[in-house]
Amino acid sequence: MSHRDSLTGSNGTHTAKVQAEVYKLGEWLIRQEGVELLLPEGFFKTPAMKTQSPPPLFKAERMTFPEPLDFKILEAKLADKKSFTNAEILLKSNYPIVLQQVENKKYYDEVRTWIQKLSICGYLSEEYCQTKAELDYLQEKRTAVMLQKIPELMNKEYGEGKIKGSKAIFTIGLSHLPLILKSLQESKIRIAAPGSIQNKREDYVADLLLQRNKTQVSILIPQSLLEDKKILRLKNLN
Repeated sequence: MSHRDSLTGSNGTHTAKVQAEVYKLGEWLIRQEGVELLLPEGFFKTPAMKTQSPPPLFKAERMTFPEPLDFKILEAKLADKKSFTNAEILLKSNYPIVLQQVENKKYYDEVRTWIQKLSICGYLSEEYCQTKAELDYLQEKRTAVMLQKIPELMNKEYGEGKIKGSKAIFTIGLSHLPLILKSLQESKIRIAAPGSIQNKREDYVADLLLQRNKTQVSILIPQSLLEDKKILRLKNLN
């Protein structure tokens, strides 16, 4: 995923196109793979993104789907600055899927606070480096908490009969992938605490619950991001 700027809310160079590609990936997974649960990164409060059970249509044996959106129309809709929308909001509005909150509000708010702190630090000053280290740690801790919550949400929705199979789409920014890949390879989440005097943090080490539950994980990267070697290098994915 390529998100809007976390401070200004503005689209980046790739945002609208990548969001459109994410929508199309989600659409394919819903239509062809029968995925019924959507877990987006980000703490959502707006009515359009509120968690709710699917309509009765979802319970039918044969679901009827809307016509797929034209890619250019989709991209233009996602680039529109007059009203906020994203791939997840559109998927929820066009398909009878279950949407659930995967974020932990405490870590979400803490990360936003440290992003704001970083934005006013002098670039590469000692304060900037310390703040960046704290922010990187909190971002990884936030990612870890989301990863660990996925099996719980899948089991809950499946157990309550809201979804027919224990499958989910988890959408998250590209910068979180190095930790996710490392955790999948090691079957464990390991996050080293920054060496800060002011904010004493602890190392985070935990077994990866996704693998304890023997959940199969596929990572899908939008083509626009995959073709941008500069972005992959910046995110340590080269």
